[in-house]
Amino acid sequence: MDWKFLLTWYTSMRNPFDLSGLSRLGMISVSTVQPLKRKVPEQRFFNLKLYNYWRSSCSWRVRLALAAKGIPYQYVAVNLLQKKQQDPEFGTKNSMLQVPTLEFEDSTTGRTSTLSQSMAIIEFLEEAFPSRKQLFPDDPGLRATVRQMAEVVNSGIQPLQNLGTADRLSQIDSSYDTKKFASISISFGLESLEALAIGAGASAHKFMAGTGEVTVADIYLLPQLYNARRFDVDLEKHCPTLLNVEVGLKALAWAHAADPSNQPDCPEASAGL
Repeated sequence: MDWKFLLTWYTSMRNPFDLSGLSRLGMISVSTVQPLKRKVPEQRFFNLKLYNYWRSSCSWRVRLALAAKGIPYQYVAVNLLQKKQQDPEFGTKNSMLQVPTLEFEDSTTGRTSTLSQSMAIIEFLEEAFPSRKQLFPDDPGLRATVRQMAEVVNSGIQPLQNLGTADRLSQIDSSYDTKKFASISISFGLESLEALAIGAGASAHKFMAGTGEVTVADIYLLPQLYNARRFDVDLEKHCPTLLNVEVGLKALAWAHAADPSNQPDCPEASAGL
């Protein structure tokens, strides 16, 4: 047997994902091989219910994702100021006693399931409804970039500003200025996000990824800027590029529908903010 044939065959067997060797031997046509893609029937998941609070930035992210994709859902209000998230019934849906929590029915398993954590929920929506608006780019580098931007908010800013952190700091020292702590933390995080946005070529028309397509990075930006204003952060000073992107996002009808002021549990005094 031809030694070149044996060598090519052996190389292909060592790396079964490299089909070029088998192609050279005429055993397979690489051009006919397509990568496997998992297909999820969009009718599999239905009766979505979002347990959330109108001013919760994490809840807002999920509302934005649902609105961008045009996925219908039932709005279930959980009043955080009244600590409704601590009710035993809600605890069976989310052991962390937090919003948002997404509940849905699965026609394949016949079960009702719940998900918490905004990133997990948004990634689920991306995979469960693949024909809807895409929030994670196909390109691996760009996908990693927008994930990085989202995580700056998700892991680097939001946990330091939320109500639970403020309560725990007050328990340690009742005189501690929790608002100032949050403001400093938000300012630092937004400066980091500003640098990433500039590097990506972000603008009002190109959005955070600099491609003209809304991504998960934009979904995380909009609620964070809202919170920054609540804590008196000087946004013009720290992140002018992010403010420019915000202008473009607020012009989108679906983004307006997800705004806190348009939610059923928003107090009348806050409507229109």
